[in-house]
Amino acid sequence: MEASAKQFVSDVLYTSESRDGGENHLPSWNVDDNMLTQGKNVKVFLKQISIPHAVPAVNSNFNKIYISEDGGGTLTATLTVNNYNGSQFATEIQTQLNAAGALTYTVTYNSQTFKLSFTVVGGDVKFVTGANTLYFMMGFLESGTGFSDFDSLTSPHVIDIAGTRTIRIASNLKTLNVLHGREINLLATIPSLGSFGSIINYEPEHATPVDISRIGGHYVFEVLLFDDRHNLYVVPPNLNWSITLEYVYNL
Repeated sequence: MEASAKQFVSDVLYTSESRDGGENHLPSWNVDDNMLTQGKNVKVFLKQISIPHAVPAVNSNFNKIYISEDGGGTLTATLTVNNYNGSQFATEIQTQLNAAGALTYTVTYNSQTFKLSFTVVGGDVKFVTGANTLYFMMGFLESGTGFSDFDSLTSPHVIDIAGTRTIRIASNLKTLNVLHGREINLLATIPSLGSFGSIINYEPEHATPVDISRIGGHYVFEVLLFDDRHNLYVVPPNLNWSITLEYVYNL
């Protein structure tokens, strides 16, 4: 029979800090080894989270365009981290392509088809694959593969500049789910609703427990946040957010 839920709260309200490697997680929790060695069935639950919708659509995970002009080396266009409407998005892409390359680029947004069109003067260009690209936002395949040289091109799909749609709350411990190259426990998936800058308050009706009783020895329990594309969701510095966890175990 399980004991009454004991609340674990580590700085319920605190100011997040930028961390090395882009990771943004709660303070770690050194789990009591005796809970495991004495055969206690330890489970952790998400009770509540309050977090700002503060990561813009174009962010450090998705802000790069790589190009090769007339078969030359790879050049990098980096978009400014921000939210954009369709016309603004096209203008920013055009600005950064012209800043990165020697050719002349014109990028337009069609409000009827929701697609981008590219025109190049002075030669041919090819999009190149690489890290942190936003090709899927521009209406191309997410991987950025299959590109050919062009001087005129329209994206095959509509643009996607909505930004993060969900936030995944997970632990660092070995589990059933694999995100971002790590085995982690998924505590909850919450919708990223509301306008940019709003506060998301979420309390699950039926919390999914993380069973940590199968892992022996001394270890650290951490909570990590991911966006819907499995990248770490990093709350900008100096913004407050809070979380409450509970754990229960057998007597």
